Formats: sequence, C-alpha cells, structure tokens
Amino acid sequence: MELGIWGNDINFDLTILESAFRATNQADPWQFWESRSVRTLVWMGKQFGIDPKKTIPREGVYHNAVDDSLHQAKYCKAIMEHIKQGSKNG
Repeated sequence: MELGIWGNDINFDLTILESAFRATNQADPWQFWESRSVRTLVWMGKQFGIDPKKTIPREGVYHNAVDDSLHQAKYCKAIMEHIKQGSKNG
C-alpha cells in the first residue's frame, strides 16, 4: 500500500518541507503525485457523516508538532476505517 506524504495543507506543510530539502541540496524523498491532504480526508469523512477530528479526544499540547500529528493520525485512521467499513456494507 502506497502511503505517500501527508500534510494538513499540502500547499503549506509540504511546501515548507520541500524548501528545507532544497536549502540542503537534497531531493524531495517523494514524488509530487504522492502528496496527500488531511483536509481532503476530513472533508470526505464529513460526507460519510463523521467528524472524528472533533469527536476523538485531543491529547497533548495544541500546536505542538508531535501532538498535532498524533491527533491527525488518529482521526485520519478513524475516517479511513469508516470509509472502508462502508464500502464493505454498501
């Protein structure tokens, strides 16, 4: 399974990473088609009637990169599981 590179906003988060790689004369370790958007996945979850971004209890410190990413991973996983379950039932 191809996971790609995920950013809450690929036009912001991934642009910062790409700039850092370029500043250190390194190639991006992903291809442009591997970029994934957390915001798009959250939107999809809402279309399926769920919003785990709001319903999963938030742990850690807001705007702490590690804590934010752990929370994002939890609600992204919940959305994907919900969508997969729906596709099995539908």
